Formats: sequence, C-alpha cells, structure tokens
Amino acid sequence: MKNDKPSGPPTLQARLGIAHYLPKLWKINLTVVSLTAGALLVWPVLDTGHSRRGSWSGGPVTNHHRLLEQTCSSCHPVAFSAVPDQSCTECHEVRAHADTVAPIVKKHPELGERCVNCHKEHHDEESLIPTRSILCTECHNRINELSPETDQPNFNSFLQHPEFSVQVWMGEPPELRKVQLGEPGLRSVTQLKFSHARHLTLADNPLQCANCHEFGDHLVKPVTFLEHCESCHDLKFDETPDSPTIPHRAADHVYDFVRWEVTRQRVILGDKAALNKAAIASESRDAEAALFTQGGECVRCHDVHEVADADDNQSSFRIEPPAPTSSMSSAVFDHQGHRFTPCEQCHQGIRDSLSAGDLLLPSISVCRDCHADPGTPGKTDSHCLQCHNYHQLAH
Repeated sequence: MKNDKPSGPPTLQARLGIAHYLPKLWKINLTVVSLTAGALLVWPVLDTGHSRRGSWSGGPVTNHHRLLEQTCSSCHPVAFSAVPDQSCTECHEVRAHADTVAPIVKKHPELGERCVNCHKEHHDEESLIPTRSILCTECHNRINELSPETDQPNFNSFLQHPEFSVQVWMGEPPELRKVQLGEPGLRSVTQLKFSHARHLTLADNPLQCANCHEFGDHLVKPVTFLEHCESCHDLKFDETPDSPTIPHRAADHVYDFVRWEVTRQRVILGDKAALNKAAIASESRDAEAALFTQGGECVRCHDVHEVADADDNQSSFRIEPPAPTSSMSSAVFDHQGHRFTPCEQCHQGIRDSLSAGDLLLPSISVCRDCHADPGTPGKTDSHCLQCHNYHQLAH
C-alpha cells in the first residue's frame, strides 16, 4: 500500500506552519488527565477553605453532629477513610448490646459489629438513629446458630416474639430470677403486705389507680409512704389529740423516737422518780412491742422479725425492706404514650389481687391486641426499637 506521508525531514513549508511547534494531541490529553487526577488527590488534603468544603462532603450532616460539620477530622482521622469506633466513643458513652456479642463476632467476623453498621451519617436522621427491625432480626432470626447456648428462640417479627421475661424476687432468701410471664404459680417475694382489691373496693371512698400511681416522664413514679399512703394511714404514737407521728423509717430510728417520746411524756408529768432510766427503758420496750407485733402499725404492712441480741440502743425488731418492683429489664416502656388507655385494660386482675406479690404485668397477648408488625391493618406499627434499646440499659 502506498504511504501518503512524506518521508525524510520536514519541508520548509511544514516548518513555517504553527502546527509544527505545537505538542501532539495525545500528549495534550495525557497532560490534562494527569493534572486533573493530581488535583483531585491533593486538593482535599491542602484545601481548608469553607467555600469549597461542600465540594467534598458526603452529604448534609444531621443536626446531632452539626457542630462538627466543618471539622471532618473529628470523625475521619484520615481523609476519605471510614469512621472508626474510637471516633464515636470519644464523645458517646455506650454500653454493649449483650455479653454474648464479642464471642459471636469473633466466631462470625462477617457480622462486623461497628458503630457505622447501624448509625450512618450524611444520609438522614433515620439512618443515624435507625428503627428498622431488620437490624435486629438479621441476627435474632438465627440466634440459635450464632449463640447455641442461648435460651432464646429464633424469631423475626413481633408476631413470633416469645412471651415477655421479667425479673422477679423469688426464693428464700430472695434472689432476682429471670422468668417468663405466665409460668404457673409465679409470684414475687415483696416483704410488703398490700391488697389492690381492698383499696379499689372501699365502701365509702374507693381509690382510683391515679391516687397512688403517678406518671413520670416515661415510667410510673414509685409509690412512697409519705406521698401516697400517709394521707390515709397516719402513724400516731397514741390516741391523744396531739399525739406525735411515728417516723416511717428503719426500726432503730423508730425505737429512738419511742424512747424520746416516753421520756418527754414523763418529763411533762414533773415527777423526778418517773425519770428512772430502768423504768423508761421498760416502758419504751413495751411501746415498741405494741408497734412491731400483731395488731401494731408496723406489722399491718411489713414483715417484722425479732432481733434476739439487740443492745440497749437498738430495736428489738427488724423490718424487711420491700423488694424492688419486678421489671422487664431488657425493655423500655412509655406509660405517657398509653396515658389515655385505661390501666385495667393492660394490668388485668387488679381488682381481684389480694397480695403485693401478684405480678400484674401485661403479657404479650395483651399488647398484640393493639400492636403488630408494621403494615398490619388496624394495628399500631411496632418495630423492635420501640420497646428495646440495642445497647444495654443501666438498671
């Protein structure tokens, strides 16, 4: 084939043309690509100007991290690197999900277990604080495989959720045990004598739940003697109109009060012989026994035990403190969100309850009357994080 290109040195006409002195097109393209790539790599490191920050942002920062928007290195120690857990824990104090997570992740490294697996910045609020149940069920739908020693069943929805577990004081001496609601003969050891049935069916002035149980920010406030009981149950020392009130405190404090009151009354009599130390001690013990034995004010509500080796300054009795309320330690519940629901719709059997040891907590079947998995017609959408925190709660 004939070659149309002239061979040999360029002619005078070619040397006089400007194209002879310009670089070849491929050289121009290579130079432009190299400079552009170099600028893209170097500029993010050197550029600290606010005017160009948006060019390199992965997206808008959520309100939770708005103050860090201009200091990418607060979360990204190295430019264009993933956020390590250490960057999160420098500001956020978090608890583990469960004691079994570490060995599970060690055995199944594909699960990850990094903060950013669930909390994703530069997207939206829902991505930073997720509520999607899939984040929970991707492990709990095969929890027996991941943690063979667990007693939890596999489940992937609220419909398959097992019966609620509660912490209950049981045994002698009482100890906290985790049991499921609905177990036969399930009762809590409370050391307190109380009948809901009696208080809710008083002939002259029956009480309502709200008389004793007050809403807090989320939970119901604890019932205390001073706030909720004293208005009906006054602890008078004797039957006189000006009788002082017995302090609702430990037995030793009550005995100190009794000795002081016995002494005060003898001083009022003005008889020096009445101030005999032995006589005061004897009368004080008699008055103490009237409070702490059958028919006394203290025995009405508390379990009382005698102290055999009490000295002169100690009470001869010991009151067992009421055990803490049984709780669903792995869940959170917002009573405020249910304030328009009648108490007895969830806490069934209250009017028949004769003992403070009765567990009047709603079973999961009661909750399913209103709650169901998202998308169920006629039910309130309920995802895992509506009742559970991923990170363990402090109790």
